[in-house]
Amino acid sequence: MTPRERTAAHLQRLAQVATVSLLAATASQGQDPGYAVVDPMPPPAEPCEKTSDADLLSQLWVYASPIADGAYQVNLNASRFTDLSVAKDQKIDGASLVSRTDLGWGVQLVLKPAAATGPVVLHLGLSCQGKPKKLKATFPVGLSQANAALALE
Repeated sequence: MTPRERTAAHLQRLAQVATVSLLAATASQGQDPGYAVVDPMPPPAEPCEKTSDADLLSQLWVYASPIADGAYQVNLNASRFTDLSVAKDQKIDGASLVSRTDLGWGVQLVLKPAAATGPVVLHLGLSCQGKPKKLKATFPVGLSQANAALALE
């Protein structure tokens, strides 16, 4: 991924997080949300092999948002790493796969949840310089937007 693509992906993440934060702040009984300074430049990409599992999880980003007909668009952003790839197969509990798009910075899935409430759990294979890892991403259904809870299996 080029530096320009990483910067664009980082700015998109910042905008989405800012939107969620603003919605949460305004919903919290009319309190002033305050202001913060955000650095628009992402940190430079680095090899994932030099990263601990805890740091790997903190640098991955999985975000789910509803789209038409009860489906959810799920983005896995791995732009922080130069050598992390997402395996072509995935296991999904609580939803069916509608489509998958592999992007330079990660992967985008469109899922159709089996129920209007309850969690959806993704099991994704990752590869860090050929070393396999299994990522488990869990997000709730029924919210307007959600960051997934991440764990390595």
